[in-house]
Order: sequence, then C-alpha cells, then structure tokens
Amino acid sequence: DTNKENLIKTLYMYRSLFEQKYFNKEILKIWINENWNTLSKYSISKDDFLEGVDELKQFNLKSFTEDENSIHTGKRKLESISRTQRIYILLNFLNSDKPKEKYLIKEDLGFAANSVFSNNSQITSIDKIYTKVGMMDFLNDLNQQVDTAINIESWMLDNNFKENKNTLTMGILKLYLSEYQNAWQNLLASLQPVRYNTKEAMLNELNILSKKENPLYSLLKIVSSNTNLNDAVLLTQAYNLGLNAGEIRSNFIGVSNAFTQYHKLVNKNTLLSVGNIEVGKGTDDEKILDILNTNITNMSNKIIDFSSNNNQSAEEKISYALGGNKDANDPFAVFQMNIKKLPNDLERYYSQLSNYSWNFIENHGISLFNTAWINEVYNPFVNDIAPYYPFNDESVADLSMDSFKTFFGRNGTLNSFYKKYLNNVLVKRKNNYSINSQFASKLNFSKEFLDFITNAGNLSSLILNGNDNIKVNFTIQSLDLSADFSFIKLGYDNKNIQYDHTLNQTLQIVAEKFNNGTSLNFTAYNYSNPNLNYTKSYKGEWAWYKFIKDNKSNSIYSIIFNNNKNLYFDFEIINGASELNNIVYILNNLKIVENITGVNKQ
Repeated sequence: DTNKENLIKTLYMYRSLFEQKYFNKEILKIWINENWNTLSKYSISKDDFLEGVDELKQFNLKSFTEDENSIHTGKRKLESISRTQRIYILLNFLNSDKPKEKYLIKEDLGFAANSVFSNNSQITSIDKIYTKVGMMDFLNDLNQQVDTAINIESWMLDNNFKENKNTLTMGILKLYLSEYQNAWQNLLASLQPVRYNTKEAMLNELNILSKKENPLYSLLKIVSSNTNLNDAVLLTQAYNLGLNAGEIRSNFIGVSNAFTQYHKLVNKNTLLSVGNIEVGKGTDDEKILDILNTNITNMSNKIIDFSSNNNQSAEEKISYALGGNKDANDPFAVFQMNIKKLPNDLERYYSQLSNYSWNFIENHGISLFNTAWINEVYNPFVNDIAPYYPFNDESVADLSMDSFKTFFGRNGTLNSFYKKYLNNVLVKRKNNYSINSQFASKLNFSKEFLDFITNAGNLSSLILNGNDNIKVNFTIQSLDLSADFSFIKLGYDNKNIQYDHTLNQTLQIVAEKFNNGTSLNFTAYNYSNPNLNYTKSYKGEWAWYKFIKDNKSNSIYSIIFNNNKNLYFDFEIINGASELNNIVYILNNLKIVENITGVNKQ
C-alpha cells in the first residue's frame, strides 16, 4: 500500500486480530468500509461482511500465525514517516468509532444564506474539533490519548523508542493546529455567490448582501471567532499539557496570524489595513464593509436603471454592456477597485458577485443588438431589397441601383449599422468577419449572421467602389457561332460589335453605363435567310448581371437561341470573370437572419 495513512490503519487492524486486547469491532467495520474496493474480490456482499463482524464475540486465531514477511514489509514502509505522524494517525483512527460531532454553521447564518452562497460553498457544517469548543475538548483529552497511541504504536511496530513524550505531544499539537487552520482556509476558499438566471433573483441577492447584517458578515464573524486563538482561556487549557508555554503560544499565534485580515474586518472599531493603507479612512471614517454595502446597492440600482432607462440610446447601452463608456465613478468600476483591498478569498467571492451582476447588464445590452438589427437592417432589407431582382429571381421588378447603394453603399444602411455597433466587435481577416476575441466569451453571433455580414460586405466591394460608383467592368470575347448563323451583332447603347466566324471580336461591358433604358442585345442572323434572325435582350440597370447569370453553364458561357442547343453563340470573359462569378454566387446564396445574437452562458 502506497498510502502510508492507510498502511498504519491496516497494520494495526491486522495485528489486533491476533491480540484481542487491542481489537475493536467498530473500528474494524470502519476499516472495511474504507477498503472495500480491495475486499470486494471475495464475492461477499459488504452488508454480509459487516454483519459477520457484528456477530463476532470472541475468536481464537491461535491456530494461525501472523505473516511476519508482511509485517516486516509494513514496518519498513512506515519508516519513511515520522513517529509523530504515525501516532497522530493512530490517535485519529482510534477515535474514528466515536460519533463525529459537527458545528452546523448554516443554522447560525439564517435562511438567507441559501440566497447568497452557492451549493459548492462548504458552509453547511465543520467538524466540531476545528472550533474553539472542540479544541478545548481535544486539549483536555490529548495527554491521555497520546499515551494510548504511543503504547499501541510501540506494540504494533515492536519498538521500544524512548522518545520524549512532550516532544511527541507538541508535534501532534502542531499537526492538529495545521489541520485546524486548513479547515477554515478550505471553507473560505470554497465560498461562491449564487449565480441566478433572473434579474429579480440577482437583485434579491444583492439586496441581502447590501445590508449591514447579512449571512456573509455572519460567516466572517464565525470564522474570526474560531480562528483568533490568542485567547486566554484556550491558552490556559493548552498550557495545562505541561509543554513549553512559549512554543504553544507561538503556534497558536501562528494560526491566528493566517486570519488577521478577517479579525480586523469584523472588529467594529478597526479599519481594514492592507500593507500601509487603511482602507475606507475618509472624512466619515467609514469601514470597508460599510463601503462595500453601499457599492452593492449602487450596482443593484445600476442594473435596474440600465434595463428601464429610456434616456440612453441602444447604441450607448450596447457600448456600455461591452465594457465601454465606464468612468471612474461607475458602480461596477468602484466596486472592483475596493474589493482588491480584501483578503484573497473574500475578494474572489465579491469579484464573482460583481461578474454575475454584470452579466445582467451584458445580457440586456447585447439583447439590444437583435432589436437594433431588426429595426435598422432586417426590416429595411426585407421590405426594400428582398422583393426585387436580383435578390428575388421571380420578381419582374428590378431593384434600382440607388436603392442598392442606399443599403449596401459606403454610407448605406448596412455600413452605418456596422460603424455604430460592430466596428470594435468584429474583425475582418481577408474577406471574412469573425468576433473579436475580446468579446468572444460574451457574444454568441450565429454563423448565419457572420456569413451574411461577410457576403454582404463582399458584394458591396465587388459592385461598388469607395465613392459608391458601380465598378463592374468586364470584356466579352467571341469564341464560336453556330454554323446556322452567318454573323451575330451584340452591344448596348452605341457600343456594338459583329462576329462572323472570323476575327474574335471583343465588347467591353461597363455596368456604370447601364440605366433603366439600357438594352444589351444579341441578334444572330440566319446563314441561308438573311431576313431570319434570333434576338436575346437584357434590359435595365442589372442587364449585365442577367446576361451573365442566364448564359453560364458550369465554366462555359453560351447563349442558346430559340431553346435550340444547335443555335448558339459561345463567348468568354477575358477580364473580370472571377469578380462576376463571386457576384453571382453571393446573390444566389445571400440570406439575412432575423436574430443575430444570444449571450453565452459562463
């Protein structure tokens, strides 16, 4: 066994089976429970095992002999721990059959403790032995219990050590005091406020903690009372052990010093002192806990005001919720500054409380993103953009370029929203938007929203330049014409070319030149009958887009006349093809979302 504490217990139980005067049935049952993982291999249920122990009255193992090799191995392994530790472990094990009394801390904190301490806070109880009352009992019985443990340890290990008993007792007292200190430090380290999902419950928690008398303050008084061991009655009881009084006092003071800040906090006549700074010493000579009570009230009022005040714009609230616009007198900033002067565990508790409270500011502020988005972007898009071509292929009405610029332009609807709300929230890498890492834990923008922002931004930059002029510009080059045609004429306005199976003519398309009256025409003339021709026309400001979208199949551009694949005109785009492909792709896949964000749960 590598667990030295369990090895001591096991060696004692094993040897006591062969020495009845040291055998204790109740302690054996405790040992069985602690080591059941090892014993379960015997295919006997734990209940039957324990019942068998209960039925033991007296047993005779004279026909058996102790396994000397195992005993020797156990002794050798125990040489690595001090005798003081061995005796202290034995002392505790020998007392393990006695009812373990508890000090029910929570009963002294009141029902409101449930509202300000999470379930992880270890405030329900503490072993009574780690209270001043329990320490008095421990000190009163210590000499006798040390004698018993020394006797058993000597028998168990077959040793005749003549070590000074006072030295052992002092060592055991130090081990106990270390555990005593750890018990209260562990309690303080476990403290956490309750994290609520509703604003009303959070405000109730803040209201409780803003009162001068509250469960946290009651707990601090309990901690202070039980950790201030510079106590005349307690020291007198310890001096009765007959040990060195100076050493006893030094060790008791050592425990007290670990909690000095808590003692000062609850001393009504003493200000909290951290280093050379006396916290809260001002014109009113206020104490730090009173200051924090006021701070908590101010935070509570801020939450109420923030969620109900209509004097602030959505833009201001969102900015504040994301951590901006905080001045030095902001309730949350003041509170965070003041709690830095507290003991670490208390600072951590209050810091969590502040974070949980701030979450309601964040949640409300961030929820306004959706409201602002719906009012400022979503509704205009749905009402003024989405019904028209090219955003709706089935529409017979085209979106005017002016309307396109009003929404997608440099000073348009979308960019204005971005500047107001998203400028510091999103970052652009190449052509993609993502959440700034600073806000990643707070914001839960959907992938669909980020895709829309990315695609809409790319669409704008593909079609418009920095001055909101249309920059789409590409060149058509003729490649091939059906043998049924002698030639084809193509063009718009006064820009026209003719292709007759010989030279590959080119036509430049400048989208900025297209207006409602523009017609992009393709007329192919029959080879055998010059009076027979076929025409395809694309009209309006989006004629260039309709032409490209209608006549591309995979990577091939071809106009088919009269729905007859034998009547064709093949061409290619010799510049601007990539941009055109992206425009077509985005317009085919652009989808706006109604709600853009939620709030991450922390």
